[in-house]
Amino acid sequence: MSTVTIKHAALLLLLVGSSGFTLVPRDEVAQAGASGQRATLDAGQLFGQNIVPYARAHAAPLTEVARAIDENFDAACQRYGRQASQAFPCSFWVHAQGSIESIDSGSRVGKAPLVDTGVEDKPVALLVGPVIPGTAVRDAFPELSYDDFGDQGAFARFSSALNDQVRAVIEARGPLEVGQQLSFNAVFSAWDGSDAAFELIPVEFDPPPATDGAAAP
Repeated sequence: MSTVTIKHAALLLLLVGSSGFTLVPRDEVAQAGASGQRATLDAGQLFGQNIVPYARAHAAPLTEVARAIDENFDAACQRYGRQASQAFPCSFWVHAQGSIESIDSGSRVGKAPLVDTGVEDKPVALLVGPVIPGTAVRDAFPELSYDDFGDQGAFARFSSALNDQVRAVIEARGPLEVGQQLSFNAVFSAWDGSDAAFELIPVEFDPPPATDGAAAP
């Protein structure tokens, strides 16, 4: 469990009417803002109640994002991604589907290359753990930022806790097999679009049908 500094009482409230999810109870946020103390955040609760629904609302088709990145990375980041500052890569929420071509378990950062994804000019791989690398899950969620944490260590630990939630999602999905068809919402980060492959971190398998188009972050 980690903590996040509340700058003011409404800092971590999300718009319930449009998205259907809330971060923490309103009275708790108000109390934390009034006292100037930190509100306790549980990574599991935040992941399940906020990040997964946010991904559902904002994930764009991977094929669409890939085309936009090929055309102009900066424009793609502005439209589909989130970049807190130049010190961070741009993180994209995407919906992807494909068939598992193979499963590379030789590294603790396991990868499952996918085929039939609709992306023609770059390989696509699903990161399956047990180690989930990077900070994309944390960085792609706009209600969290470095300034909200007491120090770099707390910021990093919360990212690791969110990655543990991803690992739980993968384990709950059950054993992955070659040839298996997958549909999922995921996140990936990129600095300039020159990456050799799209390496996707799943946050939800078999998500419900998307509404009319993903909203910009």
